[in-house]
Amino acid sequence: MLLLVLALCCGWAELAEPESPRRTMAEFVTVDIPQGRLRGQKVTSRASGATYYSFQGIPYAKPPVGPLRFKPPEDPEPWTGTRDALEEGAVCLQPKMRSNETEGSEDCLFLNVYTPQMPETTPKAVMVWIHGGRFMVGSGNTEPYGPDFLVAEDVILVTINYRMAAFGFLYLEGADVTGNNGLRDQVMALKWVRDNIAQFGGDPGNVTIFGQSAGGACVHYLMLAPLAAGLFHRAIAQSGTVSIGSRHISVEAANQRARRVAALLGCSSEDSQGVVDFLRAVPAERFVSNKARASAREELQQALNDAFAPSYEVGPDALLPDTPGRLLERGQFTKVPFMTGVTSSEGKGMALMGPVSSKLSGLEQDPTSMVPNDLKSGIPADKLNHVANLIKTFYFGEKQIGEDTIPQYIDLQSDQVNVFPMHRTVRLNTRWSPEPTYVYLFDYVGAPGFSMMPLAGDKYPGVAHMGELPFLFQDARKPSFPPGSSDSAMRREMVQLWTTFARTGCPTSDALNVTWLPATQDKERYLRIDGGFAMESDMFKSRMDFWDDLYDQFLPRRD
Repeated sequence: MLLLVLALCCGWAELAEPESPRRTMAEFVTVDIPQGRLRGQKVTSRASGATYYSFQGIPYAKPPVGPLRFKPPEDPEPWTGTRDALEEGAVCLQPKMRSNETEGSEDCLFLNVYTPQMPETTPKAVMVWIHGGRFMVGSGNTEPYGPDFLVAEDVILVTINYRMAAFGFLYLEGADVTGNNGLRDQVMALKWVRDNIAQFGGDPGNVTIFGQSAGGACVHYLMLAPLAAGLFHRAIAQSGTVSIGSRHISVEAANQRARRVAALLGCSSEDSQGVVDFLRAVPAERFVSNKARASAREELQQALNDAFAPSYEVGPDALLPDTPGRLLERGQFTKVPFMTGVTSSEGKGMALMGPVSSKLSGLEQDPTSMVPNDLKSGIPADKLNHVANLIKTFYFGEKQIGEDTIPQYIDLQSDQVNVFPMHRTVRLNTRWSPEPTYVYLFDYVGAPGFSMMPLAGDKYPGVAHMGELPFLFQDARKPSFPPGSSDSAMRREMVQLWTTFARTGCPTSDALNVTWLPATQDKERYLRIDGGFAMESDMFKSRMDFWDDLYDQFLPRRD
């Protein structure tokens, strides 16, 4: 049931934030879902001037607090009367950037729905965004993931929060802890979309999941998760896939880190359930301040050193019943049209973040830290130094690793975390899936001031991690691209590529002067997105060949 309600100006003035540039009309809309009635609002896009409807802060699960900490999400509780969906819900508990403070709440399982028209007779394609942030920070908020660009292309956008760090990914065998709760939250959100999105004009039979960085990895995990099968129909993994071990940890590491963080917080029990009972009683903020120390020193040397991340599980209710690599090698994943890609200099932001000099000197002193953890597991101990020196020589030659080798360090970071995992994913996806696999390289450098990775700068060439995001989302904190600019044109073309893929499974745009051909087993084709568009093959071939040789020797694939 849909009810449009025009509010009196005086009433709107009390409810609205006067400075908000998006709320320009005193008009509300209500929707009935099984949990109760929601009241959203009509807003005007800063990007296009078109109107759309916004429903924010919708609970899709019961608050995961108290005895539900470290437990799977449960169905949301109903409410009486009309619940306002006019503001975003709390973000999940996380550290504030560049400070020792925390923000957010454990009660954070909210989603937002943005729809172009209500009521709607023709169901629209739905895009569900999963934010990145190293499984540690981030949210589905309009800062930076505003819906204006995407909704203007006649799709419905859903953005979600999910539990992160210890709250989402702590795992300890022998206790009543469920693994991968952050991913289970995402499955619950997709179930909510399946059951409710028709009330907002959406088509539950045409849902695309998409995400970037850790969010892209989550998209790929959901493709591997039997519990998510049937809840989505297309997938886009941007700068994040999980075919090798850069974005997941072993069960052994998960157990060690759970016990390590418990000890840091004051628990010396050897009993797994005793450890978990203790951790359930710890004030939530203390987890955030101690999460970095859950990793051992050698683990902190890795390209990604997240203390808590997805790991495979054991048991009939496992979300990940095996390692991602083995699931992919056996073709055990949901086969849907798939898009994936990277930016041209993924590692630039990561390489320049934090104490660069100490990171470089650490690599010089201990080259074995350049060997990815999953590759280490297949290397005999007496050959580890040899393999480490092969990596060092390939990227740095005979140079000493330091400030003069930052470009090479950027390439190493790019390949280990994003480019090589994507390369292997494309190989395995095209091996097993009858659905198309579209690959892109984003190499368009926009105007200064719009980057989501300000540390990257222009000192080194290429587009850093997150470089494509300003061309898909209107950050509520920033102005729109100037009309008629090349940035505005690129934004329009990117949004059309993503939304046509969501609607039809075939990405295209008005300005695309070539046909975006999918990759195959025989030809790893990709679309280069820069000032124009061009089909190319074998992205970063010599670098990918190097890693293929290492992995084939020590962790042979079966594709």
